[in-house]
Parts: sequence; structure tokens; C-alpha cells
Amino acid sequence: MTPAGLLEWAPQEGGSEAIDELQMSFEASNPAQSALDWLNGRRPNVTIQGDAAFAADLHWVVENLRWDVQADLSRLFGPVAAEGLARAGRGAAAALRAAAHAAATLAAGANGSPSR
Repeated sequence: MTPAGLLEWAPQEGGSEAIDELQMSFEASNPAQSALDWLNGRRPNVTIQGDAAFAADLHWVVENLRWDVQADLSRLFGPVAAEGLARAGRGAAAALRAAAHAAATLAAGANGSPSR
């Protein structure tokens, strides 16, 4: 990792065996719940183990990482189309968040209502 926080590939010297100095893992047993959590703005639980300094740097990257979707779309489709696609994506994400919230509210109401 560079001082600017960028990942830099460094080939192994003197052999092909890599040394595991850092491990990063996250819970993926329920991908649908993870996707709903992500849509609702909750970050996944990430476990980082290994070199403390590098783990702290990687933790900072995970906490501050933001994907500029519109910039990537602009490279593929041009700036005008990217703006429209990004706006449509934000609208779809907002609708999915609202639907997930409504479903969670209904599920909570169903669990708390008396059975007949």
C-alpha cells in the first residue's frame, strides 16, 4: 500500500510462495440480507487480522471507500448518458430502500401481532 492509500502490486522476490501477513474476511452466509443492509447504508462486518499498521490502513480504506459510479459510467457511455443512468440508479436504489423498509416494518408488525 502506498502512502496515498493506493494498492500497489509488488512481485514476490526469491520464490513463488506468498506470505500471509494480512487476512480480511466478511460475513457472506446470507447474500440477500447483505445486499439489503448495503442498500440501507449499513456496512458489512469486516474482520481484519495480521500486521496491525497495515490492518489500520486497510480499515481506513474500507471505512472511506466510495464508488463513483457516474465517473465509471461516463467512461463507458459519455457524460450525458452517465448522468441519466446515475439518476435512474439513485431513484431505483431509493425505491429499493423504501421497499426494504416497508417489508421490514410489515414483518415486524406480523411478528408482534396476536395470532388468531
